[in-house]
Amino acid sequence: MSRELRLPRLGETMEEGRIVRWLKQPGDAYRRGEVLLEVETDKTTVEVPALEDGSLIAHLAEPGAMVPVEAPIATIAGDEAPAQAPASENTPVAPAMAATAPMAREDKAESEEGLRASPSARRLARAAGLSLRDMTGSGREGRIQGWDIVAPVASAAPVPL
Repeated sequence: MSRELRLPRLGETMEEGRIVRWLKQPGDAYRRGEVLLEVETDKTTVEVPALEDGSLIAHLAEPGAMVPVEAPIATIAGDEAPAQAPASENTPVAPAMAATAPMAREDKAESEEGLRASPSARRLARAAGLSLRDMTGSGREGRIQGWDIVAPVASAAPVPL
């Protein structure tokens, strides 16, 4: 039996999150505890684990989409009924998701899609006019942290005498 996977509240003040990337694709089976996707909140990027065994049927929200808490983000099947991959890979984004998907700065979002960076690093890079593609991350698995943006900007700034 299929059902919707909803975006969980990943923090006390979280109202919405941005889908960073899906680690499981339609048709993939997963075990409890395996990471299904990464979600960026206003404070951090969080890996969302599966709460039970099952399989992913379809993505309802694509990477880059801003999704309200408890909105459907995928169709899944529980352990009792393994799912088949959808016939079409062109699964449409739900209408609610299409309205919140990023539309401005698509060219920049496309060029930085898939980069592992904290929300603060993304904000700082945007404010300084820097591309995350040019940065080397010092965090876990090469993730770009705020410090990776602040250090080069601070060292390049002229010191008033």
